[in-house]
Amino acid sequence: RIHVSGTRIDSVQQNFYTSYQLKPVDVFQWTYPLENDQLFAGESNYLRWDSSISGTNGTVSVSYDNGATWNEISTVDLNKGFLRWEAADTFTKVMVKMSSDGREFTSASFSLSKPLRLKVGYNCTEGILLTWPRNLSASSYNFYVLKNNSLQILKNTIDTAIEVTRSEIESEFFAVSPVHASGIEGLRSLTINAATQGVGCYFQSLLADIGQEKNIILNLKLG
Repeated sequence: RIHVSGTRIDSVQQNFYTSYQLKPVDVFQWTYPLENDQLFAGESNYLRWDSSISGTNGTVSVSYDNGATWNEISTVDLNKGFLRWEAADTFTKVMVKMSSDGREFTSASFSLSKPLRLKVGYNCTEGILLTWPRNLSASSYNFYVLKNNSLQILKNTIDTAIEVTRSEIESEFFAVSPVHASGIEGLRSLTINAATQGVGCYFQSLLADIGQEKNIILNLKLG
């Protein structure tokens, strides 16, 4: 039974509404990460869950081989609802598991990766060269270009450099992401504007320094 009273009612009748939510008893659910989410490798990430299980403690474990083996991360208070986890510095598919009172609750698979750093090799009238560092766990890379206000895959390549011609692109905004042999895609790099990276056609910079003998030393960095 619900009793409702009001202290400032200007009319004889006053409409009102009540809302409620029912939470099942003895239920556990992972809320983050969900299937195909992408977390940062080698950094702190938050694992989150909802739990109405009686009792307070559980053990969180992680698997890097699709559940074949598990490594314990930490013992946690289930009522807290989250755990700050220092993820391994690797590019792979991951699952986490909560164990409590003889029961196990396994998450969907997600990925760990690091964003690559995309650079401009040269920016010429005919085309643009872009490069990025190799990810040893990647089998290929998805190369993106901004088109119709969204990033779209232009090419998939096994190389760590790509040359695009002006006829292939509508903008000079680019990004790249690693693709694992299992098919999962890692985090995309920051999107860069090739026109604002300070790189010209076949050279990146020309700097002048004063030498020890008061001579001028020119440093030319090619693309």
